[in-house]
Amino acid sequence: HIFPSKKDGLPFLKDRYQILELIGKGGYSEVYKAYDVREHKYVACKLIQLNENWPEEIKQSYLKHTIRENSILQQLNYHAIIKLYDTIEIDENSFCNILEYCSGPDLALFIKQNSFISEKIARIIIYQ
Repeated sequence: HIFPSKKDGLPFLKDRYQILELIGKGGYSEVYKAYDVREHKYVACKLIQLNENWPEEIKQSYLKHTIRENSILQQLNYHAIIKLYDTIEIDENSFCNILEYCSGPDLALFIKQNSFISEKIARIIIYQ
């Protein structure tokens, strides 16, 4: 993987975030549960890797969108929206967003396991 260093056999990011386990994966990103050794708390590390074969204009467009999204997230302060703590550049095609860690079940897995969701449960999920 892309993490530049290891301590105690586990990957480390910027000598601060000890990567513990993969908790989610999408088209261009992977999300890991990590431990912030400076703040002594769990965080989520969203590792985003741009396709190195993309034309430069597509990379720049994606980065522009991501920078805007990060700027918005940093300004939000609402209990139902995770906090963005930091963004770390790894290399020219990879960076990592350090986010508030939310424990609990994965919504996608919950929906897969429950083909029918009652209106009451759907309202609770939507509210969150």
